[in-house]
Amino acid sequence: MKMTEGNIYRCYHCNKPSIYKGAMTTHERMCKKNPNNQHKCFQYCKYLTKDRKIIYDEYGNVESNYSHFLCEKLNLNLYSYKLERNYVTRKMIDNLIRMPLQCDSYEIENGHEYFNSFPQ
Repeated sequence: MKMTEGNIYRCYHCNKPSIYKGAMTTHERMCKKNPNNQHKCFQYCKYLTKDRKIIYDEYGNVESNYSHFLCEKLNLNLYSYKLERNYVTRKMIDNLIRMPLQCDSYEIENGHEYFNSFPQ
């Protein structure tokens, strides 16, 4: 049996372990429990609509597909933090706006008031 000693890195937000510092740095930036990734829009905003976008390469193969979000009240094309993970779809960020963490136009959908009453 071989035993080695080393560091174990843990995510500051979700406590996930990793033996690789670089991998943990990337994970922390993209962790869904990271406060910088807690978009207000996802908390049942009635103005948020979602559909799928598919990007094809020059040969007709699917290069990438991702969720496309639209704020109907502000008429803005939005993206979530997940789009920043993928290099191919990051090319699309130029004409999109990152979802806000807080929004003055936020209104909850009918029927979801109960779920939004819990503390975050």
